[in-house]
Amino acid sequence: MDNATTLSSMSPGLLMVAERARKNPGERILALARFIDEAALARSYRRLRKDAAVGVDSITVENMGRSSTRNCETCSRG
Repeated sequence: MDNATTLSSMSPGLLMVAERARKNPGERILALARFIDEAALARSYRRLRKDAAVGVDSITVENMGRSSTRNCETCSRG
């Protein structure tokens, strides 16, 4: 994936983080969770290889997708 494609599909919050990291490469950026929205999580999930091996937590891509959908629905109901 080239840089232009990546940047065009990023949320505004993550673009701010990327720009800050570019300008200050030695700086540590903390508390990134506030920049990750539901759309960003969905984009990341869609980019995962569906045939990837399970992670160290033994969760498959399929199981993670079901869990993520359920968690996002719960969060949006507040």
